[in-house]
Amino acid sequence: MEKLDAFTRYLGNCGLFHFFDAIQKWVLVFTGIIVFVLTIATVFLRYVLTMNVLGLDEIILLVIFWQYFIGAAQGSREDSQIKADMVSTVVKNKTVVAWCHLLARIIECGVIGVCIKWSIDYILKDMSVMPYTVVLSIPLVLSHAVMLVGFALMLLYHIYWLLTELVNVGTLKKEEQQA
Repeated sequence: MEKLDAFTRYLGNCGLFHFFDAIQKWVLVFTGIIVFVLTIATVFLRYVLTMNVLGLDEIILLVIFWQYFIGAAQGSREDSQIKADMVSTVVKNKTVVAWCHLLARIIECGVIGVCIKWSIDYILKDMSVMPYTVVLSIPLVLSHAVMLVGFALMLLYHIYWLLTELVNVGTLKKEEQQA
């Protein structure tokens, strides 16, 4: 268990995680600025200058896809996703709580794995049909590819949290044996 604990500490502090964190934060800031500016421009052009702006909505939607899925990956990295953890409130036995959290982590990884499979299928379908947006003819695969990227990053982070939870269960088990 000590080797797994050392590995999870190494993984949490490795350069790859820090690199992904920096890229994700940059993408979130950049996409946030783009969405803000394009939304203000759309409102100004449509309602102040009464000009019909075709295609800006398509760009905003593409950027929002990136913001949403990279934001979800960042939430997974920080383990700040919304959770309904009633077990910790109801059960007072730390070992039972830790086992329930471990089970939840396994289920999370399984669900994300299914989402990755669906994303791959979606991209393959896009590549065969090659749908485009109506006005600007932006390939929809650009917005759908980020689903795979986001889910892959989420799986990476959730595996890390799964390993961390596994170490926690092992530590509690060891403490119980010593007591």
